[in-house]
Amino acid sequence: MLGYLQSWITSIVAFAVIMALALALTPDGQARKTVRFCCGLVMILLLLRPAYGQAPEWEALLPETDIPQTAGSTALKELIEQRTSAYIVNKAQALGLEVTARVVCDEEGAIPVPAYAVIRCDDPDAARSALETVLAQELDIGESRQRYERR
Repeated sequence: MLGYLQSWITSIVAFAVIMALALALTPDGQARKTVRFCCGLVMILLLLRPAYGQAPEWEALLPETDIPQTAGSTALKELIEQRTSAYIVNKAQALGLEVTARVVCDEEGAIPVPAYAVIRCDDPDAARSALETVLAQELDIGESRQRYERR
């Protein structure tokens, strides 16, 4: 992305220099007005280049990731399940709980979303009181889609 920005700014500066040179060499009068008008239009187009589709593909500018590119793929579903489960375990540890979590995603939409979570621990009631609201608010896994089990 920085390479694109550098290229964009360089093209604007280079054209500004060319525009200044063209205006310096053009005699006063109608010809100068025409050159100034044309240069102004080109400068506006250069400034708006990212907005009218001449920007590079933004996906190519994003850093490499291990998330598969096909939204409906099984690999993406598994990745979301693993990372969401790990997030729940880390959140529980931050709250002083030792749990294991399993998240199952629903594939009805284009991107799999967590459908329900199963949390296993030594004290399910303590885990429920600590995590129930957190999971509902942060992960949109409603209280009815959370199951707490004893190990």
